[in-house]
Amino acid sequence: MAEPTFTSPTKRRRILFIAGAVLLVLLLALTPPLMNVSRLQRRIVTSISASLGRPVHIESASLHLLPMPGFTLKYIVVNEDPAFGNEPIIRGDTVEATLRVASLWRRQVEFSTVRFIDPSVNIVRNGDGRWNLESLLMHASRMEAAPTDQKHAGDEPRFPYIEATNARVNLKLGDEKTPYSLTAADFALWLPEPNQWRVRVEAQPARTDTGVSDPGTLRIEGAFERADQLGEVPVDLKATWHDVQLGEASRLLTGEDANWRGRLHLDIALVGHLNNAHLSTHLTVNELRRADFVPDQMLDLNSNCQATFNAVTSTLQNAACLIPDADAAPLSIASPLVDLHHLDTAALVLNDNAIPLPWAFSWAKLLSQRIPATAAPEGSVALHLERSADAAWAGNATVTLSATSSKTPQALVFNAAPNTAAGEDPACKSALVLAPTAVRLEDASSLQLNGQLSACGYGLHASGSASTQQLQQATAAVPFLFDTVNTLAHSGNATAHLDLSCARLWSEPEQHCSAPAPAATTHKPTTRRRR
Repeated sequence: MAEPTFTSPTKRRRILFIAGAVLLVLLLALTPPLMNVSRLQRRIVTSISASLGRPVHIESASLHLLPMPGFTLKYIVVNEDPAFGNEPIIRGDTVEATLRVASLWRRQVEFSTVRFIDPSVNIVRNGDGRWNLESLLMHASRMEAAPTDQKHAGDEPRFPYIEATNARVNLKLGDEKTPYSLTAADFALWLPEPNQWRVRVEAQPARTDTGVSDPGTLRIEGAFERADQLGEVPVDLKATWHDVQLGEASRLLTGEDANWRGRLHLDIALVGHLNNAHLSTHLTVNELRRADFVPDQMLDLNSNCQATFNAVTSTLQNAACLIPDADAAPLSIASPLVDLHHLDTAALVLNDNAIPLPWAFSWAKLLSQRIPATAAPEGSVALHLERSADAAWAGNATVTLSATSSKTPQALVFNAAPNTAAGEDPACKSALVLAPTAVRLEDASSLQLNGQLSACGYGLHASGSASTQQLQQATAAVPFLFDTVNTLAHSGNATAHLDLSCARLWSEPEQHCSAPAPAATTHKPTTRRRR
């Protein structure tokens, strides 16, 4: 019986080396287009230019066979439409393009993936209100392409899987760059169906003119389809902005810290045609509070908004937001038309017929440390306010106290009027003004209360004669009086003439009320007759 023979390790390695060399020679021989990199570079430039509808320039292209055949493109520049400026719309140092090997035999350059590494992208809105992405989108919608994942080549080239890593997206208005941008952006675009693109973006919002240390993460994902006009493009997009502190969010959006703290999460959904799409948002802020103090109890804010969005005109129609309360109907904020480029001109309507006073006081405690921790008075607030395009308010708010010391309902009516202490801030042009109102106490006595409340702050004044016990009861209706109540209690005064003024700007630290020293009134002790 013959013994089996074994190939030595040295001989096996030699056979594998020869086989690999023969395979490489055959590959190069059977794919002659790969031998002319210069000619393929011109084809690549022509192909990308035709896909984008923009002139494209590449400084160099080098061929690589491993791990997959493809090209490394250096210093690619995609020129801008002159109607949007002279700066390139896309600039990148490196682009990796992976070839579909089978396309080489068909004399057609076809890529499976195109990956931009650290590119810079400019999104521009010109003086006519048009965006540079519009023409790119319309150009792409007119090009016939096969789905990205189609296994076999057909008459139309397969759309590549386009992605970008660590991109920077700049926003420009005409020739001027705005401070807004997206950094560390990862982007992906592909064609799952012949008439539908899918897109995915994850990035960090940024603002160059102020330091934002915790901008959170923005994610966008969804689909859009072909159409002849931009407004007719069907979209189904979802976006989230999460893991961002409220102070950092306000600094990012306005350039200044609004002095509020909390954790923000925003969900956005856009469905329909771009000239008439349904927009819905859900905003959540957890552990909401002022920055200058920590209240006994922080609150959670939830708001749901609906509107009709027109991307062509950048407007919202029939916008309405609801801020729910578990014990009553939600607060409604509505606007018939919002121009996203001129938000300060939007007309607003605030309406609620039954805001519970305990709910309102829980929010008031976020604004002031001097509101006592005692139970809020029972009652409600009826609110109807309208803001015109010139920032003037009209309407009124009626506070009804259902459990005052006099055992009868007490109503305080605030009317919208010009703010006498508005300063230069247009947001404080109007205020809710409380005309002199008698707050009833026991024994048929009362305090005179007047003042005003605006988006900038408040000013309140109280006067009258009252005992310490009466003032303690009155603080349930007028909480800012409790400082004076404590002063009277420690001084031993039984009754005092009260003349107290309190004022504060929301943007400034907490201030104390100012008042003349309480003037004591001597009371003779009284005795009750026995019957």
